[in-house]
Amino acid sequence: FFSSRRRHTRSLCDWSSDVCSSDLARPTVQRAPVADGLLGDWVEPGDLPDAVASPAVTVVGDDLHVLGGARSLMSGETDAVLRGPIAADTAGPFEAEATLPSARAHSHQSPAWEDHIYSTGGSIDHEDQDAVYVGTLE
Repeated sequence: FFSSRRRHTRSLCDWSSDVCSSDLARPTVQRAPVADGLLGDWVEPGDLPDAVASPAVTVVGDDLHVLGGARSLMSGETDAVLRGPIAADTAGPFEAEATLPSARAHSHQSPAWEDHIYSTGGSIDHEDQDAVYVGTLE
């Protein structure tokens, strides 16, 4: 990484590792190429519209999906779902795609399978969540 990271999230696709930065002062997307199991140099190909800590991310095709997160260090969970194109040297622009049925952040996951994306776990106001939300990818 460019600097130490906490409250970040990562998605690994077939050609790169994508990281949404945890730095609430900088809504940066960082990425590094993967070759033979090793990470290459980190770059910052773009920014999210707003800084968010602990979102869930996943790459589907050429898009980076960013689900939920927190707008402040210990609170401010959001239900926002963003999607933006991601390539080797660019990320974004990101647009609001939908909203989750409920805000969530802090260690939740967003795996994708076929034409669906899932939002699982996490916490709201430090209460663990057990709901699984399912959305359809278009």
